[in-house]
Amino acid sequence: MYFYAYAASQLPTGILLDSLGLALYGSIGFAIAAIGSLIVAFAPTITLVLVGRFLIGFGCGAAFISTQKFIARYLPLRLSAIATGAVLVIGNVGSLYAQYPMVFMAKSLGVRVALAHLALYLGIPALMLPILIGKDGEGSFSERLRETLRSIPKIARDKHTIGVLLSMALAYSTILLLQVIVLRDFLIDKLGLSIARASMLATAFSLGLMTGQLTVGILSDRVVKARKPFAAATHAALSISALYLLTQPGSETEAVLVALLMGLGAAGQMVTVPMAREPWPPSLAASSFSIANMSTFVAAALLQNAAPYILRGGHTRWNYPLVAATMVLLNIVGFFAVVFLTRETAKGSRRRGS
Repeated sequence: MYFYAYAASQLPTGILLDSLGLALYGSIGFAIAAIGSLIVAFAPTITLVLVGRFLIGFGCGAAFISTQKFIARYLPLRLSAIATGAVLVIGNVGSLYAQYPMVFMAKSLGVRVALAHLALYLGIPALMLPILIGKDGEGSFSERLRETLRSIPKIARDKHTIGVLLSMALAYSTILLLQVIVLRDFLIDKLGLSIARASMLATAFSLGLMTGQLTVGILSDRVVKARKPFAAATHAALSISALYLLTQPGSETEAVLVALLMGLGAAGQMVTVPMAREPWPPSLAASSFSIANMSTFVAAALLQNAAPYILRGGHTRWNYPLVAATMVLLNIVGFFAVVFLTRETAKGSRRRGS
């Protein structure tokens, strides 16, 4: 439900952020997610849990797009990937928080309290955004809305947008397959580990991803001053990572090191985030990014539901040769999408703040 709601929110959120402004609609989005968290925490029925999850997904759709709107409007291009990398690292810290401190809190204070306190983290930015940013954007709401709606078809049809959209969807699908669905079970099947032990070792992927995202942002902005090489290299790295699923790990240490390297290799995917919005004016940053980002979560939602039916194994939890072949095929398509459809955005004519 979360992925579907998040995906459904992307385009309307992008349009409203560009037309209503970051302060107003960003605040509304966080408030919707906070209300959803409280509903989930205290829901007496499964129906209300689903309603709450939908509100969380729809409201959180504003969170990441808001950061991209802020970066496009207030930061120079030379900091675009660095700032995006920092945002993604903070997001991954939140994922780690959800795994360990949240479990401890649920055991100590109860699941409802653990879930309800998340509303606090969402409520604070809902209150602070209008105070910190104030009125942003030029012209009236109706003028900005008309401009945004006129621009959407042009952005969606652009060859660059299609290339970035494909790269984001296919790379993220592979990362999700490794990080969330397959890697832990691979370690259980191949090394005979418990679920807890395998989960702990698999977090090396997340740590590699976290470390690499900010590093790639710095390299892309300040050293290489390009985006496309990192996006293409990520698809190559993910294809190589898939081949590890065809092996028998020699030890836990080897598995941890490989998972760390997998995460580092996947980190270059982060450059497609600024690539999605950089060709367009800051006034269209949220809409242009939302079109590409929507594909990422549509793919994630479909994969999450389809994988158990298509990729399940017989004697093992997954059909690892089929998983590896699927990952390689997806990333071959992603590689060619980057090379032949996208254009370099770090060196464009609209190089703000250089």
